Amino acid sequence: MKRLELTEQTVRPLRILEIGANKLFILAVPEQTEFYWTGTKPRGEAKRAFGPFRMIRSLIRLRRREFDLLVAHATQYAPWHPRSILTALRDWNILSPLGLLAIFAWRFIHLFHDVPIAVIDLSDSCHIGRHNFFLLDSCKAFFKRELPSDH
Repeated sequence: MKRLELTEQTVRPLRILEIGANKLFILAVPEQTEFYWTGTKPRGEAKRAFGPFRMIRSLIRLRRREFDLLVAHATQYAPWHPRSILTALRDWNILSPLGLLAIFAWRFIHLFHDVPIAVIDLSDSCHIGRHNFFLLDSCKAFFKRELPSDH
């Protein structure tokens, strides 16, 4: 029986693309994670906004399998909800076109690649919003913080 020897080429750290309004993986393993902000409030993350160039570049890199995992943070409100749009317009100020694009662009990141997707929903509500149902079809795992107690 042959023994499998692991070399540095066969064992490498997981490469993660994290997209959303929460930082989890980038804080835990920053050397392995690329993070882009898609929140309605910039919170000092405007330089990491998921704009058009980053979206296209990320889709190309996902298609080339340069990432091993895509982590998407589900939103509590739909991007087209007035609360999302008005908050982005108010808080992004002069960069509001970039903020508006960021809150809509993440919805296309699941297309055109076969990298596994993990979705994290940290909202307080105990249901998955209808605007996030498309993620259930495309993800490998959906993590929900709050679940109803009677189901």
